[in-house]
Amino acid sequence: LAKKEFDFFITASFGQFIPSSILKLPKILPLNVHGSLLEKYRGAAPIQYALLNNDIKTGLTLIEMTSKMDAGDMLFKTEININESDTALEIFDRLAK
Repeated sequence: LAKKEFDFFITASFGQFIPSSILKLPKILPLNVHGSLLEKYRGAAPIQYALLNNDIKTGLTLIEMTSKMDAGDMLFKTEININESDTALEIFDRLAK
């Protein structure tokens, strides 16, 4: 990757730490699309936690990746309603659209 030139890289549903040596490679920003309305439910399985906690809304947050899990600057959020009958897969599909 260090030999490539790029402005951004984007991850989604990755759930693992990316080393700082990689995070500093994009000219502009490393970005992550996270499946919750941060700061709620950082880390893996945010959709499942929203369901387990009977939340009525969830969404996506676009954040700058940092060395801490899901802790970067939040750049954009969008939310959806959670219906009583929704499964994690149905929510994931709606968020993906």
